[in-house]
Amino acid sequence: MIRPIWAASSERTAGSSRPSGRWSRRSRPAAAERPSNSKSSTDPNRPGTDPDRRDRESALVHLARIGRPRGVKGEVILHLLTDRPEEVLGTPGEYLLLDGRTIPVKKLGMVAKKWIWRLDVPPEVSPRDFAARFTNAVVVAPPETLPPLDDDTFSEFELSSFQVLDTTGRILGRFLRLERHYEIDTWVIETEDGREFDIPAVKEFIPDVDRKRRIIVIDPKALHYS
Repeated sequence: MIRPIWAASSERTAGSSRPSGRWSRRSRPAAAERPSNSKSSTDPNRPGTDPDRRDRESALVHLARIGRPRGVKGEVILHLLTDRPEEVLGTPGEYLLLDGRTIPVKKLGMVAKKWIWRLDVPPEVSPRDFAARFTNAVVVAPPETLPPLDDDTFSEFELSSFQVLDTTGRILGRFLRLERHYEIDTWVIETEDGREFDIPAVKEFIPDVDRKRRIIVIDPKALHYS
């Protein structure tokens, strides 16, 4: 028969002598018996401990980073991470943020060559203070909720898992990121040893992108560009 733990403990302490007088000390409970105010590192409600959180975040498409508030009407500046802002950021409604919050949007516009969101601000809140709550937040979306791309158009998110080969079949590395420049965008490629190089995102240097095989083929002369 399995005895309760408390019964075994009382038997161990029964009959033991107890110090008396001023030298008597109250014994400190063992560490395992002391109540703990801290949460376990495996607590699923603790930020950063959800084992599936990183996988969920990596599956989301990053659309924009929210900048500082603009003016006093509840507007925020958008730093775009997409080249289709009107398609993916132009519909009024709630947008998902990477930190799990949502942001209510009234309309998308452009002022002084900057993309702006005007937020749907609750009446009891200062518009500027409300806009400031979202500074530096990242706007994201599940890929299946976005409008489909043309056959010759690729999102940075989609390319992030593509392997890069040259026209002879030699493996060069993998697509790392897109960098936007004033004259021409470039694709940054990471080699297997961690080095990076960039190539112009033009057909001359990138003759083929195979969606089914998840492969990018580049012309070897693009290697001399950077």
